[in-house]
Amino acid sequence: MNKQKSQERLSILLAEDDSALNETLCDYFFYKKYKVDSFFNGKDAFNSLKENHYDIIISDIMMDGGSGLDLLNNVKNNKNTEEIPFIIISAKATSQDLRKGMSLGADDYLFKPFSLSDLEKSIHLALNK
Repeated sequence: MNKQKSQERLSILLAEDDSALNETLCDYFFYKKYKVDSFFNGKDAFNSLKENHYDIIISDIMMDGGSGLDLLNNVKNNKNTEEIPFIIISAKATSQDLRKGMSLGADDYLFKPFSLSDLEKSIHLALNK
């Protein structure tokens, strides 16, 4: 993470429909003193981008009410959001799924289950790209 961002509060947009994982990640980000807005689908998450600024987006792929791939595609095709780093977290763990996410512009793709330390590393790498 660059020095300027480390002195500010990191702002995260989280889209994860699994309520237990969503809560765990929100608790972890709160513990790390990050600001997090969480949503249970990609459509609501993208709508939040119209009114809020985020430093990074973390999203599941398979969600009712707007998939993570739809969210990724919308983010990368919008001039106001295209530069926001995007991390996919998914149980879809095939190389084909990975390639699809990366070809749409994801900065990283973590397979569930993942460790919080791996997610933290992914966040720092994505912010430093």
